[in-house]
Order: sequence, then structure tokens, then C-alpha cells
Amino acid sequence: MQLDTQINLDVAAFWRWWRNELAFLVPERLRAWLDDRAGVIVITLQDEQLTVQGYHRQQQQLIGHYYPASGTAIAQLLSTLDDQPLWRQAPLGLRLPGSAVLCKSITVPKAAQAHLQQLLDYELDRLTPFTSEQVYYAYQAAPAQAGADQLDVTLLISPKSRLESLLGEFKTQGRALSWIDSTALPSHAEQGPPRYNLLPLAEQQSLPLLPKLVQLALTLTLLILLTGLLVLPLRWQQAQVEALEQQLKTLASEAQQVEAQELAMTKLVEHTQQLLAKKHHQPSALAVLDSLSQLINDDTWLTYFQYRNGRVQFQGQSPQASRLIAMLENAPWFKDVSFASPVNQDIRTGLERFQINAQLTLPPSE
Repeated sequence: MQLDTQINLDVAAFWRWWRNELAFLVPERLRAWLDDRAGVIVITLQDEQLTVQGYHRQQQQLIGHYYPASGTAIAQLLSTLDDQPLWRQAPLGLRLPGSAVLCKSITVPKAAQAHLQQLLDYELDRLTPFTSEQVYYAYQAAPAQAGADQLDVTLLISPKSRLESLLGEFKTQGRALSWIDSTALPSHAEQGPPRYNLLPLAEQQSLPLLPKLVQLALTLTLLILLTGLLVLPLRWQQAQVEALEQQLKTLASEAQQVEAQELAMTKLVEHTQQLLAKKHHQPSALAVLDSLSQLINDDTWLTYFQYRNGRVQFQGQSPQASRLIAMLENAPWFKDVSFASPVNQDIRTGLERFQINAQLTLPPSE
């Protein structure tokens, strides 16, 4: 597999093909208006006869034959074109027969491509029987097949003596030619700008300003459309990515909130379970009071009762407060029973006032 194969790309031909392919993007009326100004006249010189053909919208029209190639024939030719609006402003091109030009192929170093015009001006008298002042000439260059360091140059030469008389006749009639080519080497001028032009730049008929501006505007519009075709999908994808990132941020925030709520619920459940477990391991206040009412005698009564965090404290009066300690110690509900303050006697009732603290436990299950 050879990766260094030389690729010869004809940019002008590619542009003509690409322009025709994209012509459907232009509205029909505008395309028709532009096509009316895009016609071209090809005047072919053969055996002193001028054959005039018009090219418009990729269609060919034979306008007429004029003989001999003289001022009278050129005047009749231009008069015929002026009578037809389609061809009135069309650029004129002269096509010479192959016998009227000298076609020569040469090979030059590729490094000379940037200064090829100056090189040919200098070497023309050596390559041909003429000097650069005696001829009109043009060239086409392409990379040589043998290697990338050489250029194949096709040189076309036509003596000025015959052409100057024809050019003068056209100028006398108020029209000038836009290009000159030859059947010896196709220039494809019917499809767009010719690939080469034997006519010097100073002698060429310049196109009106309006078509140039329109063509420039269409080219810029085409570039904008192509840029849009490339950029808009990227911008749309970028917008989608940004929207998805925003959704991910929202979902992440909501997930954090849900996680925080789940954590709070877990702590609440754990705390509730701890309270329930603690409650299951401690008797209720009603159960404690019921146990006390069953343990103490009828001659003893309570004036104060407090139950908190598994401990109970109660106050009251009894004929013998000391026997309450032993009674409560033997009960299944109480342990660590003790007096919280010294026992003293109530003068009014004659009973002993007491204050007792105790730790509560669940009674053993049967």
C-alpha cells in the first residue's frame, strides 16, 4: 500500500461541480436572475469563418456563422447579440483552432512554481522561435507523474500579428474579448472561468461590478450555510450536554436531600427503638404505684411520689418507717432501697415521716 501517492486536484473543476451541486440552495427566481447574467458567448475561428455559440443554463445555442472573419462580420455578429437580451451583456470569448497555436510541453522544478510567469518570459525565446513581445501565450501546470519535485507545464503560444487585427475590430465596435483559448487544450470556459487565457490581463473585458458583487455575496452566503451546517449540530449537542449537566446537578441536590432525610429518619428510628427498649426494661408508673399499694400496710400512706429514669422517690408517714426498707428490698420491683433523709416524728399525728429512694427493675418473668 502506497501512502505517498501524488493526488492531482483540479480546484477550478471541483469548484464548478460543487457550485452546480449547491445551486438548488438558491431560490428559483434569484437563480434565474443570475443565470440570465451568467451566459457566455464562444466565437470559434475556423478557416476564416466565425461560428458563434451561446451557453446559458448548461444549454447550447447556435447563434450564427459569419464569413469572412473581418470587421463587417464582427459588426453583424455584435448587432445580432445586441438584439437578444440574453446575450447582450454576455462576455465574449475567442476560440482558436489547434493549427493557430503552438502547443509545447516542458518540465520545470516545482520550486519555480511561484515565479513561473517570470521564468517563461525569460525562457520563451529559447523554447520557441518567438520572443514574449511577439506572441500571446498562456500555460497550465500540474505535478509531474515521475516525482513530486517536478512540474509538467503545457505552454500555448499564438502570434500577435493575426490576433491583434481581430481584437482591434472588436474594440472598434465597442466590445472587447474576455478570453482567448484554443481547441488544442480545453479551457472549459463554457462552464465558468477558463482554466487559461491567451489574452493579456490588460486586454480583457472586465465584468460589470454588479455580477461580481452578487457572486461574492453568494459565495459568502454559501460559506455561512456550510459553517452553519457544521456549527449548529455542535451547538445543539453542547446545549443538550449543558441541559443534561443541569439535570444531573438537580438530581444530585435532590439525592443529597433524600439522603439527609433518610439519615434523619434512621437516627429517629434508632432513638425510638432505644426509648422502646428502655421502656420495655422499666416498669410503668401505674405498675409501681400498684406494687407499693400492695406492699405497704393500711397504717402507712404516701404524700409524695416521683418516678424518673428508673428511680423512684416517695415520702409519707408510717408507724415504723424502718420496716419499709426491708419490705421493699424483698419485693421484686425494687433494689438499692435507702432513706433519702433522716426519719423524724410528726408531732400532730405521732407517725414517722420518711423519704425513700429506690432503683426499679422488672420483675422476673414466670
